[in-house]
Amino acid sequence: MVVHNTGIRPTFIRGTSESYIDVTFSTSRVAAQISNWEVRSTNTIQITGEETTSASYQKCSKLIKQAYTNSKRRDNSMISIPYWWSNEIAKKREECNSARRILTRAGKRAGINMEGLTEPRETYKLKKKELAKQIRDAKKRHWDSPNKGRKEKALG
Repeated sequence: MVVHNTGIRPTFIRGTSESYIDVTFSTSRVAAQISNWEVRSTNTIQITGEETTSASYQKCSKLIKQAYTNSKRRDNSMISIPYWWSNEIAKKREECNSARRILTRAGKRAGINMEGLTEPRETYKLKKKELAKQIRDAKKRHWDSPNKGRKEKALG
């Protein structure tokens, strides 16, 4: 059995999401007849030649497991942590998101009445304000640090 996927192009695309979920296998004899294999955007199935029945289940299973373990995790290495980020800010952000979710659920339960939304709304506003202040303070601390000037001179 031969795996034909190269991992260069995704095999599934929907919107901005991409996945490498499909694997194309063939026997060695059929692989010799395959040239210029590529992922296409159209769904076509074309099977030619004689039926191959001698491929073993164990070998196919082994190749699937090998393809799974060899597949690379595709992450966006361009995303980096902001210079001002800290564990405290991460905790505040989680608290703010939690308060926002509670407000959203309360709004869905209240429907048109809007009853019972005052407390969750005020809690969310407070958490959001605290998060913004903590981020602002962290940025200020970074730019006011005594080593800032030395780092810029060393780099520039």
